Amino acid sequence: MRASSEAYINVACHCSEYLPVPMNSISNSSINDKKSCVTCRHFDTDRCFCKIDLYDRIVRNHQIDEDE
Repeated sequence: MRASSEAYINVACHCSEYLPVPMNSISNSSINDKKSCVTCRHFDTDRCFCKIDLYDRIVRNHQIDEDE
């Protein structure tokens, strides 16, 4: 991963374009409620980056520590 799990959570919480990945019909509320870049439709999990290029801007604007 490019950043820590905590950084991905912080970025997703500040992202106005966050779209959760649709889950199967079986719902696990602990997974569905977890807002993170890795659970966003705009996140490329293979290459660990935001497809709409918002990650770096959010980190910079909200002074998020990527190594938390």
